[in-house]
Amino acid sequence: MALEIGNLIKPAQDALAPVGGTLSDIWQGVVGDRVAAWRLKNAVKIQCEIHRELEEAGLALNASKIPERYAFAWFEEATQQDEPEIQALFARLLVRAANGDEHAKDRRHITLLSQLTPADAQVFAAMFDPKTRQGLARGMRHTPPVWDEGSITRKMEREVGEHARASIEHLVNIGIVSRAFRLELGGMRSVRRYLNLDDVGNIAKAAAEDLKIERELCATVLGMSLYSAVREVKSDLS
Repeated sequence: MALEIGNLIKPAQDALAPVGGTLSDIWQGVVGDRVAAWRLKNAVKIQCEIHRELEEAGLALNASKIPERYAFAWFEEATQQDEPEIQALFARLLVRAANGDEHAKDRRHITLLSQLTPADAQVFAAMFDPKTRQGLARGMRHTPPVWDEGSITRKMEREVGEHARASIEHLVNIGIVSRAFRLELGGMRSVRRYLNLDDVGNIAKAAAEDLKIERELCATVLGMSLYSAVREVKSDLS
């Protein structure tokens, strides 16, 4: 049976219709109808993406597993997306939520996806990819990775483009990645061996010259959950 978004999300059936009595005829004609048509066009494209995801994963869509609150929130945000990269993520999120994926069922991810640009999504996928986490991040492969901010920024700029810096900043702002500061003592420990500990002036000078503050980025729990919910996996939703 073909999936019909309108049947899946009953509360949202009127979302594309004009709000009676609240808009002037001119406003409705210039903007209202265009917005409705635009959102309908987006809904059709996302429906195609849903079918593609279902086919590739060998799954069926179990709409009964999607609470109405989640369904309406998803529909409201998804139909406002006209960029294929983001539409694909929304489709993947719904398919996995309908198949019981606990990460995908977190409706906070709907808001997070709506805030991403295609460039942000590209940087997000590249940073959280297990190969990147193995090769560059500190920590184990299956734990939230921690990156040296300078190193990961340069790597993303090489792989994705100069927009990577702004995208990383945005991922921090929306809570997918967090920023932390770490004191790097460098050679201070060895310097102390050769200093008279009573010589406070020399110790302070050495500390000022040797102490460095390193900026780190760490994947948040929410960020890891979102990555799990929308990662590119053909048949494994675990």
